[in-house]
Amino acid sequence: VSTSLGPWLPYVTLIVQPKDPEAIAATKAQRRRVRLTIIVLAVLMVLIGILLSVGVMIREMDNARMKADFAANVSHELRSPITQIRIKGESLLFGLVEEHEQQSYFESIVRESERLSRLVDNVLDFAAIERGAKKYHFKHEDLGLLIHTTIEAGRSAVESQRCEVELDVPHDLPAVWIDREAAGQVLTNLISNAAKYGQEGGWVGVRARVGLEGVDVSVSDRGMGIAKEELEHIFDKFYRSNAAAVRRRKGTGIGLAIVRYIVDAHGGTISVDSEVGKGTTFSVTFPLHSPGDAGVIG
Repeated sequence: VSTSLGPWLPYVTLIVQPKDPEAIAATKAQRRRVRLTIIVLAVLMVLIGILLSVGVMIREMDNARMKADFAANVSHELRSPITQIRIKGESLLFGLVEEHEQQSYFESIVRESERLSRLVDNVLDFAAIERGAKKYHFKHEDLGLLIHTTIEAGRSAVESQRCEVELDVPHDLPAVWIDREAAGQVLTNLISNAAKYGQEGGWVGVRARVGLEGVDVSVSDRGMGIAKEELEHIFDKFYRSNAAAVRRRKGTGIGLAIVRYIVDAHGGTISVDSEVGKGTTFSVTFPLHSPGDAGVIG
């Protein structure tokens, strides 16, 4: 760093430079390696959780085709983020990335790690549901705030599909009787699906209104839509459409099954309206009050 001392000493320039530039560069490199190591360890922990859960679930399945399809789908879901994390991590580790590009590489690693986290959340929750061990802790929550928080947390997933999210959520929504984490998972799965199966560079709409039975939340897209004969099956576990456009997109077939289970556990309702080639709208109603006893409900 250099600067003139101005009118006081016009012919003198003060220059400040590090005593040991190589040491500073080495320190920066060490910090990058530490950050990368932490990210890699976190990803490994997520992967271990996924593999253990998948192993338990496969052992409990009776249908051989169901086992094969589920294992193949989960493997397919894992492959892309793992590959991206490995490639970008190695590039950073071996100093192959220019300094001005490093931030985007770290952001990409975090984004792919979030994809893995969403997958492991779904797999773990589904395993608990199948064992009858899933429990929810209900209390009155601000649903409007939860919607905004969920969208912000999942922004990278939506942006990766180059989708625009349009919010129509009033600030004065009444509190609803929910398990905050589980309700957030419902919203995450529906918004993620809308971005995935909508048109790339398309639109996702999230709307909330006070209804007769509670607060109604709808998630819409303008994508490929769902055929009428498939609508009755979309909430079935492991079900995936045979449509070629759907098969080209990664999925495990458990996301909507989890959504329906959570909504049912809340005493709410879920419905779907869709037209092939025009888009899909999922509508969920969260109750204002407890449908039964307060406290912990399994």
